[in-house]
Amino acid sequence: TGEASLAEGTVSADEGLRATTLEGLKGLKTVVEGGTITAGTHKLLRFSTQTRNQGTVDLVLGNPANSTMFEWAGCHGHYHFRSFAQYRLLDSTGAVVRTGKKVGFCLMDITRVDTSANPSPRYNCSNQGIQAGWADVYSSNLSGQWIDITGVPAGTYTLEVIMDPMNLIDEADETNNTGRLNVTIP
Repeated sequence: TGEASLAEGTVSADEGLRATTLEGLKGLKTVVEGGTITAGTHKLLRFSTQTRNQGTVDLVLGNPANSTMFEWAGCHGHYHFRSFAQYRLLDSTGAVVRTGKKVGFCLMDITRVDTSANPSPRYNCSNQGIQAGWADVYSSNLSGQWIDITGVPAGTYTLEVIMDPMNLIDEADETNNTGRLNVTIP
């Protein structure tokens, strides 16, 4: 038998480097009510993440309604895996400057990353998991897929993404869950 092995938290360089935006969040009721940010104009560092299952078996989490590892996200209308990812902006000394507030995910098959893997998606928000050879992707345009960098001085920083930071998922390799990307904040 094999084990699921999540890949590093892959951060999309294209989007991470060009996604510093000023956004008015007054109308984003979900974000404001969810407590991730206050209403108003904020400078956001948006980025995409990809979590691959590089193992030989599927990562099966199943029906989230039956598991204490999940919480209901009313503003999204689906369950989220608790503490699946941690987003941090680090300065040149490695000190944490800011953290992202999106900590839960609906884990599912989004893109096939291994051509020998099953060609059809198997998992979704009602039956969560990631097939061997597939990846879950969170695009930079999704709600909460950012770090609020309002007031952060211009400079070069490191965006760090840690998948499964509490090691709740049994994996073949627990050491490859961190991805880092240098970003320049104008």
